[in-house]
Amino acid sequence: MKKQLVLLAISCLCLSVHAQQQLPNGSFENWSQNEDLPYDEPDTWFGTSVNCMGTPFTCSASTLKVTDAHAGSYAAKLVNLANIGIGGSMKGQLIYTPDMPGYEVFTSKPKTFNGFYKFTNAGSDEITVSVTLIDADEQPVAYGETILTETKSAYTQFNLPIQYFSSSAVTGIYVEIAFNEDADAASTFIVDDLSFTYLSSPVTAKTPVSAGIQFYPNPGKDNLHFEKPVSNISISTTNGMNMLNAAEETNVLNIASLPKGIYIISYEYNQTRINGKLVVEE
Repeated sequence: MKKQLVLLAISCLCLSVHAQQQLPNGSFENWSQNEDLPYDEPDTWFGTSVNCMGTPFTCSASTLKVTDAHAGSYAAKLVNLANIGIGGSMKGQLIYTPDMPGYEVFTSKPKTFNGFYKFTNAGSDEITVSVTLIDADEQPVAYGETILTETKSAYTQFNLPIQYFSSSAVTGIYVEIAFNEDADAASTFIVDDLSFTYLSSPVTAKTPVSAGIQFYPNPGKDNLHFEKPVSNISISTTNGMNMLNAAEETNVLNIASLPKGIYIISYEYNQTRINGKLVVEE
């Protein structure tokens, strides 16, 4: 009888831990040297761009291991590299996707995504932090996004609410932390100690309609209309790839350039960020 009770307790503990998952290596303590080039990469994360040249052969990476950590020994620093021979720049970014070695199946429903950062903004650059939760059909279940623009010389915490618009079970997650395209080479971003927070009660789905601002038609293919003017619109694929942006306040957005598919749409109204699912038809 005692043995059965012990096994039951262990089983309950495992279920509890499984229900409140965290990202592997979210504290960026674990790094490994690239198999082909002389630089370190954060374990389970993708996004490092590299410029290599010279004799002896040296490389500059867009994601760096630094000791300026919020806690522990290391943090991840994002920089922007000149794209030699092509022009423009290679932006600093970190991406956690199901395609990465070490990815752990994610089935939890967190309420917020949190982290600590320092930001040196040398121009008008932005850091976008986004989280997408998907179901077994790779359809979006929830989404959260925040855009960081202010220089922060001391570690500052961000708290990103995750909005649910489907009651489907979560089977995967995409996380992206990235500079804007063609960011200034002098801008840098350090991030550390990423984590999720959870509610004691189950998370329920909410839609943009419940926030008071509806967009239509959905599905759509040409112009998307909003009930009231909104701003800072962004449309991304379910794996976090940004497809369309509109910063100025508007109540009509042309989406004719988007291929057929399912997208995450995010926009601001009355200083509140609203997220939803958008279906684009042919």
